[in-house]
Amino acid sequence: MSSRPFAQHLYSDDFSQVQTRMGSHSAKKPPGGREDGGTATAEVAFLLGVLSASRKYQVSRLTLWCKQKFSDSISMETACAMWMHAYLLEAKHLEECCLSYINRNMATVSSRPSFARLSTAP
Repeated sequence: MSSRPFAQHLYSDDFSQVQTRMGSHSAKKPPGGREDGGTATAEVAFLLGVLSASRKYQVSRLTLWCKQKFSDSISMETACAMWMHAYLLEAKHLEECCLSYINRNMATVSSRPSFARLSTAP
C-alpha cells in the first residue's frame, strides 16, 4: 500500500484518494498473484494494506470503510483468501461475511484451488 492515500485520508478525513487509488488497482493483478484465486485481486490486496494500516494507527472510520468495501468485494475468486486474511486481522464481521458467502456457494467455491489451500492455512 502506498502511504500517500492513507496519509491524505488521515489528514483530510476524505475517502476520495483511497477510492481513486483502489480503483486504479482493480484492473491490475497483484505481484505474485495467481489466476486460480490463490491470492486476492489487486483491489482486495490494496484494501488489505489500507485495512491493516488503519487498524494499526486506530483510524476507525477508515477501518469501517475498508471492511465495507471488503465485504462488497467478496467473489468466487476471492472468498477463501479474504476469509483467511480476515481471520488473521481478527476482523470478525468480515470473517462472518466470507463464511456466509462460502456457505451459500459451497458447491462452486469448494471446487476452487483456493478452497483446498485453506486446509494448510495457519
